[in-house]
Amino acid sequence: MAAVTSNPVTELLFRIHPWIYRTFKGRVLGAMGGVPIFLLTTTGRKSGEPRETCLMYVDKGDAWIVAASYAGQPEHPGWYRNLRENPRASLRIRDRVVPVRARDAHGEERERLWREIVAQDEGFAVYEERTRGVRDIPVVVFEPHPDAAATDSEA
Repeated sequence: MAAVTSNPVTELLFRIHPWIYRTFKGRVLGAMGGVPIFLLTTTGRKSGEPRETCLMYVDKGDAWIVAASYAGQPEHPGWYRNLRENPRASLRIRDRVVPVRARDAHGEERERLWREIVAQDEGFAVYEERTRGVRDIPVVVFEPHPDAAATDSEA
């Protein structure tokens, strides 16, 4: 899929995408360019309120991998900053909600997973280029965790 840029149209899509995903249980906008999307619910680091974001992911069977690319913006996305404060979250994958814990991949694991992300969607290589010298794009691993209370109000 082609890399996106931040503009009023993409910002609007990012705002309404969670509602569309939840309403249609991922049957509408549950993938883009063949890349699967899930609905991530985190706890707002300032508000303490649930925050929803749709993200492209790599399915590893026992985990889900995401790049905190923010389309190559110079700062980390809000959902990632929320996870740094509280790594417990939930993933809605179509109509299934999974409580998870998030962790950053580092070293060789991060490099291997990054290559998988770029192989699935070459747009992430563009985001990496946009952030070169500004920030490293975190690679986040979401693993099922029974103690990670689901933050999704519909769970």
